[in-house]
Amino acid sequence: MTVRVNRKAIGNLQRQVSSLVNSVPLKERTLPRFKKRARRKQGDYWTPAELMVAAALVNQTKWDSVVAPRLREFRRCYPRTRTIEALLRLLNRMNDRQVSVRVLDWGERVRHYRVALLRGLVSGFVKYGRSLESKRGRSIDDYEVLRQWGREKDPQDKLEESYGGRIPGLGPKLVAWLRMYGGDFQTVPFDVYTEGGMARLGLADMGRVAEFIADICHVPRYTLDKAFRGQKDR
Repeated sequence: MTVRVNRKAIGNLQRQVSSLVNSVPLKERTLPRFKKRARRKQGDYWTPAELMVAAALVNQTKWDSVVAPRLREFRRCYPRTRTIEALLRLLNRMNDRQVSVRVLDWGERVRHYRVALLRGLVSGFVKYGRSLESKRGRSIDDYEVLRQWGREKDPQDKLEESYGGRIPGLGPKLVAWLRMYGGDFQTVPFDVYTEGGMARLGLADMGRVAEFIADICHVPRYTLDKAFRGQKDR
């Protein structure tokens, strides 16, 4: 079967995407590198240490009311904790309850996964960075470490390999967020905003996406489904 492109379907999608993109002011359509944003103190996190804290807080929470104020409090309490390694030293001086209360401002829920997530991220990135330094024979700052990690073939696997085990709470959504906002890697983290935007485009679930692919390629939906099933059986 020769696959042909349904240009009408693509044109309809392009018009919908253009409408969404045009709602974003021009000056906000590009994301400067993390190092540049940090130097200019743009956004709510200004250092790699603050990025780690934000990563431990961002899952299933509201940014403006939950994450941002906690980042400001962390900066006020620990102004000298700027690098990931400095954050590791700080965490090593605390038990889980202290990390939850003092660093994350998450109360005394010591068994909550966010403490373990923060410890895992920090330890993993420190060890990953040290490995890079050993291979390259020179010192590497956190920004370069994050950029290199963001370009790994499987960033989550690489970070957990450096950490030495599973990092609680780390999944594709958070990995994508860290790659984009810390590693300067262009992606679209799948969160509630992406879910809502995809719904507006009529692509709210994987089934609809597969149907769209079949339609724009003029392939019967049954045929594509049959092909998918055949791949799984191999």
